Amino acid sequence: MSRQLSDELFDARLIAYLDDRAEAGAARARTPEQVAAHIAARLRPRYRVSPEASRVLRLAWLVTLVALMLALLTSLLAGGRLPWVPPPRIVRIAIELPLGGGDPGGEAIANGILLAVSDANRHSGPFQIEVPPAVILSDIIGGQSSGSQGAANMRQIVADPDVIAVIGPFGSSIAREQIPISGAAGLLQCSPANTDPQLTQVVDGGIQLGGSPTPRRANYIRTVTTDDVAAAGAARYLFERLGKTSVYVIDDNQSYGTVMADWFATEFARLGGSVLARASLPASATALSAMLASARATNPEAIYFGGTGRGAAPLLKAASQAGLGGIPFIGTDALNDGSTATRGSFLGRVGADARNAYSVFPGLANGPETAAFAARYRATYGGDPTPFAALGYACAQVVVAALQQVAGDPAASTSSLREAVRARGANMSTTFQTIFGPISFDARGDVTPKRVTIFTPDAQANDWVYADEIDAAVGFGK
Repeated sequence: MSRQLSDELFDARLIAYLDDRAEAGAARARTPEQVAAHIAARLRPRYRVSPEASRVLRLAWLVTLVALMLALLTSLLAGGRLPWVPPPRIVRIAIELPLGGGDPGGEAIANGILLAVSDANRHSGPFQIEVPPAVILSDIIGGQSSGSQGAANMRQIVADPDVIAVIGPFGSSIAREQIPISGAAGLLQCSPANTDPQLTQVVDGGIQLGGSPTPRRANYIRTVTTDDVAAAGAARYLFERLGKTSVYVIDDNQSYGTVMADWFATEFARLGGSVLARASLPASATALSAMLASARATNPEAIYFGGTGRGAAPLLKAASQAGLGGIPFIGTDALNDGSTATRGSFLGRVGADARNAYSVFPGLANGPETAAFAARYRATYGGDPTPFAALGYACAQVVVAALQQVAGDPAASTSSLREAVRARGANMSTTFQTIFGPISFDARGDVTPKRVTIFTPDAQANDWVYADEIDAAVGFGK
């Protein structure tokens, strides 16, 4: 009995003791956060970092990180796995043409240039070519092209350091004002339409296919041929292709028409043909009838007319009435001023009497890629391109090719980009690939080969169509 009570007392005391120890342990217990704070408090005094040292430490880590990234990039580049391409350099090509004056000719050329730039930017390498509105300038003042405005435009263009070339102008009189300005600035200038020989050579009234050049136009080139070349091409076409040996030559009594007739007559005679008479267009219908009666008496095999379509239309109609409608009537590119649907055009005014007419264009109008160009032009602008629009496209191709040559020549880095483009664009030893095929420029800056294009009316199309082309300096079959 006593033994049993003693055991129970022992158990009770043991349980009480254990309960006391458990309560004491619970009182001393800490959460994990409390333990961490307790340890940190003991460590912090020993490893505390000053604010200044902290900033230095962060900077050191940043430098180390940048160095590691550069090392990684260098390693990738060395292995060819991550080629680095710098952003393209923005350059500008300026346009200077008669825009907004009611004549669509300038607009068509500008469209051709813009199309060429768009095509070129797919393959422009380290350059991105832009033609913003700020460098598309018109020389039209009061509805007419102005030399003073053309000069002011050129001064604005050369002042833009991003402009590496200018395409234009249309009129040769505007070019006379502009070339000294662009030349002084070392800016490459390419015209798709200037035909006056005096821009690049000394003219003495004779045929100038081998004439003396002016002092070197180091920056001026043109994709169109000159008026003397066109006159020579007309003479060669009439004599060599059509087989005509006699011609009656008439001009419109204006400076352009007179000099064109002079050049034609000189070349036709040089080839061995006979110029039966040389006359100017009279003012009255009565005098015109009398002149054509005299012309018929000479029995000419052809008529050449130096002048515009305005004077050519009444002349051809009167010639047909005088019995001369069955012979070739050949003239300048001014005759090709639109289809029969074009208001006031030569074809619209002459009608069926134009069946034996020929218009000689001073340059190329047909080539290996001209059909594709015309298709892209129609798809982009909704109409057919003019021959001058194609020559504008070719000017842009020359500029782009010169720019691409600069990109591939490390030596070009020693001079300005503008100067490098000028030197290559005006280099007479360089051949440029264009929609017309390969072309180059002679010592004057004139295009070679010196080919002209002959157009003739098509009764079904009611428009001028391509008939032939000839190298005016070589002729057919040579």
